[in-house]
Amino acid sequence: MRYIIAYGKGEGIISVGRKLALQWCHPARMDYNFLIIFIMKNIKIKTIIYCLLLIFNLYSCENKYEKLLIYKADGTIDELKVLENETKLFFNDHEIIDIQGLENLNKLESIILDNIQINNLEMIKNLTSLKELHILNIKIKNIENFDLLTKLNNLILSNCHIEEIKNLKNLVNLESLNLSNNKITRIEGIENLKNLRFLNLEGNLIKNIHNVNNLENLRSLNLSHNKLKEIKEINNLRNLEYLNLSNNFILRINNITNLSNLKTFIISDNKISRIEQLDSLKKLVKLDLNGNQIKKIEGLDLSIKLNELFIGFNYIKKIENLSMLKNLSLLDLQSNFIRILENLDDLANLEFLNLKNNNIKEIAGLDKLQKLTELNLIGNKINVIHGLDKCVNLKVLLLENNIITNIDNIEALESLERIYLKGNDIDNNIIKEISKKQKRIKIFF
Repeated sequence: MRYIIAYGKGEGIISVGRKLALQWCHPARMDYNFLIIFIMKNIKIKTIIYCLLLIFNLYSCENKYEKLLIYKADGTIDELKVLENETKLFFNDHEIIDIQGLENLNKLESIILDNIQINNLEMIKNLTSLKELHILNIKIKNIENFDLLTKLNNLILSNCHIEEIKNLKNLVNLESLNLSNNKITRIEGIENLKNLRFLNLEGNLIKNIHNVNNLENLRSLNLSHNKLKEIKEINNLRNLEYLNLSNNFILRINNITNLSNLKTFIISDNKISRIEQLDSLKKLVKLDLNGNQIKKIEGLDLSIKLNELFIGFNYIKKIENLSMLKNLSLLDLQSNFIRILENLDDLANLEFLNLKNNNIKEIAGLDKLQKLTELNLIGNKINVIHGLDKCVNLKVLLLENNIITNIDNIEALESLERIYLKGNDIDNNIIKEISKKQKRIKIFF
């Protein structure tokens, strides 16, 4: 039996009911049973009606995660003894200011505290059975009271105004640590966490990478949205599969030659001017270089497993040096300075091609792309739709904001399902006439 217990009266219950109904319930199915307990005083008619509606919604709930919300009208929570055998708790209400008795629920294995108004988490230290602890959007500022939680394997302390990483050395079983969106300036205090597999430090104030090079089991490292200027002290992370360094101030791609198991490398929105030192990343599947200062496509000849390549928002003038990327299915070159569609013949597995906002005048050079399903040429200088007859699987064609005046030949594109033409100089009568003649292609104009 799953419990949703609401203590309080009047508007307090309505507040909880609205939260439950909107966030957790799906009106279409009746897969789970709930016990709903309302303890109220001075109940108004509208409250009773609302609670009845809530009960209906709860019995139509589609959610496979046990959620427990305990709420009292004055902002405190007590009488938790009824939950002494529960293993999971979820508190999510900005009106909660105190949790009394939580420290006595020593069977708890998972607890989520989200957006509640408490800053003293001393009661947490007694919950030694915890394996999962999520604290989000609470101003705790300091990491403390976790020393005895040695069974923890998943810890999230996100948007908690934390300035320093400390008091985590005893958490040797920790596999996942999320300290995103805080005010951390230095990576420290995690050297003992040898079992760590996932580390998220996104959205902090970190200027240098330190103290992660010995975390040999690390699979995922996220340092996006920080203040990094260079890549260093990660070259020993030979098991790393995911690396996100986006939205920093990095000037060069270097010190990654030993990351031979890396599959996803995201280094968008930095200040990189050249693609280099990727030759040893033989398992790389996704590379995101969007939003840098790259002028030439190069250095990718040995990235033969690459499946997704993003080099949009750069200074590239020519499509070149892609012939070895036989497995590429997605190529994003939007917002560059490309004038000619060329050198794409070897990309036989390409399915998605994005060349939005370039200087292309003619659709050509796509005859070999028989698997292409979506082509984005929004914001170019194209005046005629042609050169697509060999793209036999093309389903979506985006041509908004060009200088097209006629679309008579789109019916020849046998697989086309949708075409987007807003921002062109096409007569409305032409659109209506073609729409009447055929129903297969949806024209968005």
